[in-house]
Amino acid sequence: MESERQTPRKRTREEISGSEELVSDRDAHKTCYVIEPKNKRSRNRPRRCPFIPLNDSVPEDPAHVNGRWTTYTALMPKIHSRISSILENSDKKTVDKVINFVLQTPAYEEDEYTQLPVGLILAGVNISDHNRLFSNLTSKIEDSQDGRITTVNVTSRDVSNAREFTKKIISETMKLQPTVDDAADEITAPIGSSSAAAAAGTRVTTGSESSDKRLSFDLGRLVDWYKTQPSLEKIVVVVQDADGLDNNLLPEAIRILHVYRKQLPFVLLLGIATTLPIFNTKIPKFTMRLIDIECFDVLQSEHSLTQFIDHVLLAEDMPVVLGPRVFRAVVKRYLNNTKDMDTFISAVQYAVMAHFFANPLSILIDTPLNISKSDPHMLALRSLPSFRNYINKNVKELQDESPSAKTTEDINYNRTRINSVRDILTDSLELFKFFEDQRTTLFDKLKRKLEVMKILAILQDVNEIFTSTNVKRGRAELYADVLSGKLRDSAFLEELLEITTSMSADTVEKLARMIDETFSDGSSVRRMKENWNIADFSGNSQHGLLLENISISLREFIYDNLEPLSKIPFSEVFIFDAPSLYQNVFTPLYRETIEKALRQPTFYLGEPDAPEEGVATLEKPVVCTGYSLYKESGSLINTYDFWTAFHQTIAGEHNQDAEDHDTDEVLPALEGEETDQQQEDIRRFSKAQTVAWFYKAVNELRYLGFIRESTSRKGPVSKNAVGVLQKLEWDGL
Repeated sequence: MESERQTPRKRTREEISGSEELVSDRDAHKTCYVIEPKNKRSRNRPRRCPFIPLNDSVPEDPAHVNGRWTTYTALMPKIHSRISSILENSDKKTVDKVINFVLQTPAYEEDEYTQLPVGLILAGVNISDHNRLFSNLTSKIEDSQDGRITTVNVTSRDVSNAREFTKKIISETMKLQPTVDDAADEITAPIGSSSAAAAAGTRVTTGSESSDKRLSFDLGRLVDWYKTQPSLEKIVVVVQDADGLDNNLLPEAIRILHVYRKQLPFVLLLGIATTLPIFNTKIPKFTMRLIDIECFDVLQSEHSLTQFIDHVLLAEDMPVVLGPRVFRAVVKRYLNNTKDMDTFISAVQYAVMAHFFANPLSILIDTPLNISKSDPHMLALRSLPSFRNYINKNVKELQDESPSAKTTEDINYNRTRINSVRDILTDSLELFKFFEDQRTTLFDKLKRKLEVMKILAILQDVNEIFTSTNVKRGRAELYADVLSGKLRDSAFLEELLEITTSMSADTVEKLARMIDETFSDGSSVRRMKENWNIADFSGNSQHGLLLENISISLREFIYDNLEPLSKIPFSEVFIFDAPSLYQNVFTPLYRETIEKALRQPTFYLGEPDAPEEGVATLEKPVVCTGYSLYKESGSLINTYDFWTAFHQTIAGEHNQDAEDHDTDEVLPALEGEETDQQQEDIRRFSKAQTVAWFYKAVNELRYLGFIRESTSRKGPVSKNAVGVLQKLEWDGL
């Protein structure tokens, strides 16, 4: 025993997993979890590159792996800054209007009929965006006024009655710490019970505060405190989810704030997810006469989504493009399930990370010239489907044109094309130059596709006939079809272009004005508009010629820029279009994932470490052994049979010789006749240790929902009851 204490023993996998903490397990809606060890790495130590070599596709050395990681880490701050700017700008107009409303509310007067100023913030149905909006609002109000305005955030989870509502306002405004009396009966326990507070280890009130016998929800305490704060001008009470409050609580809260309006400078801000008519039905008419309402309509998240597509996904300096299939999966989940802009952004960020993690050619995004000397990378470029299609297309065209090439110019042109194809197939430097040219071509076409989406949005806005008979398609609905080229043959595009042949003169002027407001001077759309020469066509006789000119030029511009990006050589380097990598993370199959982890634990845990000599360890977690026996059992599992099979499996899977230190029988009920070989296997592990593993496996299977404890009776006598484990079905998964 002394030698065992002195010799450092290697921890088993169960002990390692027990010393780790699941950080985000309190949120049942998380799609993934972060497990961090308790003894974290020192911040001064350099961070190890989390990317791994992708030797199955391209043999990579550590420099290539670090190159992908460096390129990714340099790109993400740029994306984060743009996302933050978009989210702030989406709320900026509303926040500025609310701040002006708070500042311009009149000072309270000694008049009992003074109305309570109430700002009604129509934040929309997307509850997940409300936290960001109201946190941004309260921080901007307090930061911009240097302590002249204080804010109190109230949610339906914080308060359930008027007492809790007023107590929340008092404690948040006066910055009071909770005392022991706050948890006691508010009617019978006065403020400042020093002996009980000291016994409980909480804050003990002293001085005038301890002599204050008023209750913790008495706003008179706040009135006295406010008289000692000459710099405080406004107390803004923000109710983030007014719809979630009890129907009687909100009118009562408004009445209380109105009563104290002549003594305290209250301003009430209510965030609602419904419409104004629905909200009016919750407030009685006599309460409506006590308030002065001003409404603020928040921009919906669809506007933020459009800005995100324009300034992040299709930005000129964005080196990674989200493919149409991945974008459809992301948008479908956003529109049908979450309606959460933060979740959409997280999905896009994960897609960018997955592109650099899983694509060894993503190192070429940063265009390091030394990669051109890497033969495996050049061979991988030549193996891409888009490049092979390009070569096959050129070879086929040369074969078809060679017999008909009669002139010297045609022969020289074909010879030049042949030499060009031969060079990029044999010379790495020529291939790298061709790669750079195709990169420029791809992002030029991407810029034109963004212009196509903008001009389609303008055409939908100016054509009243179209918008009255069709549902308007925004950037999110057009993105995937424009990038994949499916919009070319769509009825939507044909009908939209057909209406341009019957536009009125006012509609043409509106179209020209919106193009000038949307596009810059050097853009191709502005040049196209200038070629229309609208001023030269005056009168009804020439209006038809103008419409014909506009329709033809729009049709040519749109159709010329609807070629799919996948046809451009090396598009796989810049376009991430693997929806399976996205769906496995953001729409995981929980049952399949858990069962795979139980069948093949090394898939997630890696290969087990080599055990130390003389130390009994397990090759896999005990729950995996229990699950394999669970799969072989019927609907009812006899507990004794389950234990016997588990015991024999554990004893048979390991070959270490360990002494059985437990001389006493642990489970008398498990005694029975055993063969010599079975007894030899059992002695390899202590029974106490094996029993502990068995209990752990059963409890983990029960926690996962596979089994539950039950009792099977062979007869009417209770002594015939047998303990069994009943299998459970996972319904709905």
